[in-house]
Amino acid sequence: KKACRLVIVLIVVASLFFLVPTTVAIRLWLACAMLATTIVVMTPVTPLSEEGGFDSLGPILLFALLGTPTFAIAARWLLGLVRPSSSSENADRNTWSFDRVLACIAGFCLGLGLPLALAVMTRGAPGGLALHMVVAGAAALLIIPAWRTLSGLARPFTVTLLAVFTFRIISGALMWPDMVDRAALDRSAGAPFCLRSAEGAVTTAEKMLLTMPSSAGAWPGLVLTVMTPRGPQHARWSLRGKRFVTLSLRDFGPCP
Repeated sequence: KKACRLVIVLIVVASLFFLVPTTVAIRLWLACAMLATTIVVMTPVTPLSEEGGFDSLGPILLFALLGTPTFAIAARWLLGLVRPSSSSENADRNTWSFDRVLACIAGFCLGLGLPLALAVMTRGAPGGLALHMVVAGAAALLIIPAWRTLSGLARPFTVTLLAVFTFRIISGALMWPDMVDRAALDRSAGAPFCLRSAEGAVTTAEKMLLTMPSSAGAWPGLVLTVMTPRGPQHARWSLRGKRFVTLSLRDFGPCP
């Protein structure tokens, strides 16, 4: 039944991309590809010991949903070569609006990823909340000159990027400490646990996006140790997935 539903969904998706004009279909495909790629990049790799029955189907489904429109667009393009349309498909006045939407989506996706790249470079940095506010404030101030000086597609792309980047940095300072604590409580399931780094106990500032503990030797940054009857179990904090990922091959000993 699930396979039949998937086939039906793929047929519907292919039909939608085949029926719309080629210029619109290509832009819709680019939008889907950018969003799908962002989802893949932002999702951490699930360890084999934690994989569920459908985890391996995710990449297959993603490629199917992107590949099916590709064939539909190619078929539409070939049909246009055989039977040229008298409509103004290639000179559609709405393409500029689609391009602006694409620019905003590109800025949104890049705005989600840049803070994580910055967080990798600033691991172990001091400052905590102050550092986050300085970075977010600088990005927010750049929105005004970007809006005034840039034109064309560069304006919506840059403004969206800076706005998303600013929000991500602020949320990384204000929301991440509570998010880390909730994730630790959920994973421990009532068992004793501790959050630690190579330097020892973790402070509130070290739970923020830009000032998380740096890797030192075998220590992969922020580590959660859960004391279970079978012994301590360890997991590291994933910047991309915003959750703890099991460290099955490393032993950091019990909580101090």
